Amino acid sequence: MECGATALDFTRAVLDSHLAATIAALAHTDLRARMDAEHACIAAGSLWVVPLCEVAHDVTQPDEARWRAATILGDLGDSRVGPTLIALCADESHDPRQGAIWALGWLRHAEAFDSLLRVVNNVREDEQVRFVAACSLLSVDTSRAYPLLLELSRNAPDGVRRAARAALANLAERKRSQEDFDHE
Repeated sequence: MECGATALDFTRAVLDSHLAATIAALAHTDLRARMDAEHACIAAGSLWVVPLCEVAHDVTQPDEARWRAATILGDLGDSRVGPTLIALCADESHDPRQGAIWALGWLRHAEAFDSLLRVVNNVREDEQVRFVAACSLLSVDTSRAYPLLLELSRNAPDGVRRAARAALANLAERKRSQEDFDHE
């Protein structure tokens, strides 16, 4: 029994060490190292959801690691990450905020709708972030988002209007592509 406990403790220590090194590599200066770390996190799956949520939220971490953690959480498809990603929609840092907004659309997390709509309507927000939020809105609930974005594309301030129009154009192009694919 004691030998089993020791082996288990050793295995946990090795995994914890691997996790720490992988998380640190998310902000490595070498692109290949960052990509390898991303792939390792995705391969680990739900085992690393909690540590990735912690990194995404931790303002002492480099933004590079935070936005990568947010997008990886979207890739993992685990609905438990919704509250973390929704909170990041209001983050002070651009990159983690945009990564979380993208991930929420990828997850189609229904509770994110209001937070995403606030981002789209925020005239102080970066236009690219508003565009990503508008696209994510359409992914979360197309039937609810479409009329709202259509109205914004007609009557909102310039930056909001452009983001809404671009997201609607993106949706139309995706539908055309799907129709072309279906006909082949």
